[in-house]
Amino acid sequence: MKPDESQKPPTLTQIEASVTAILSDYAFAPNNAATWAAVTSGVANFLTQIWAQGGLAGDKAQDAFSVACGVGSTMSGADVLEGRMIVAVTVNLSSGQFEALTLTQAMRGPD
Repeated sequence: MKPDESQKPPTLTQIEASVTAILSDYAFAPNNAATWAAVTSGVANFLTQIWAQGGLAGDKAQDAFSVACGVGSTMSGADVLEGRMIVAVTVNLSSGQFEALTLTQAMRGPD
C-alpha cells in the first residue's frame, strides 16, 4: 500500500518531485555506469544545495543525505535489461528523522 501523499513532509515532497525531474532528463541516455554516475552526481548536487539552505539536518552534507544508483546497489542486471534505472535517496529531514525514497526511471535500455 502506497503511503498517503498528504502525510509526507513538504520538504520530502519537494525533494521527490525535483529528483524525479532530474531523472527524467536521463530517460534517453544509455542505462550504464556513466549515466548512473551522472545521475548520482546531479542528485547529490541538488541535495547539497537543499542542505546548504538549511533544508536538511546534519553537520556535513554526508550526514544530511545519501544517493545510490547502479548495479549491485540499487538494481540488478535484469533491471538494466528491462529498461529500469533505480535510484535510492535517503535524506535527514530533522535531527535523526531519515526518510528514504526509491525512484525508478524508464530508460531506453543498456548500451
